[in-house]
Amino acid sequence: MRAGTGLKTAFRALPGLNKAPGGAKGRGGFALAELLVVVLIIGILVAVAAPVYIGTLANARERACQANLRTTDGAVRQWVAAEPGRTAASVTWDDLVPAYLPARPKCPLDGRELNIIDGVAVCPNGHTYPE
Repeated sequence: MRAGTGLKTAFRALPGLNKAPGGAKGRGGFALAELLVVVLIIGILVAVAAPVYIGTLANARERACQANLRTTDGAVRQWVAAEPGRTAASVTWDDLVPAYLPARPKCPLDGRELNIIDGVAVCPNGHTYPE
């Protein structure tokens, strides 16, 4: 290098370093087609994942309701054991809350309270649990 020549001038002389990123047009960035492909891929991933997520939520709500039914049935059994001469068919929510349950359980699907029919906890949405 000659004296007085700047670094800028020295780099211009090297092959391949003069080109602007993005090709001959001198503009960098993504083409419209590339962006559309990315949006399409994201859309496909969302279309696959959304039903799985919704199904998981519904399954979790049903499992939570089943747990509430089991807890209520257990409280009814405890009440029957503690009340000699009484049957499960005569139990009311006033007998169970707050002595055996902190509050009247609700179905997580829509928030409606569970019922007790003949000593068995029943969900208003039809959820049941395997015995």
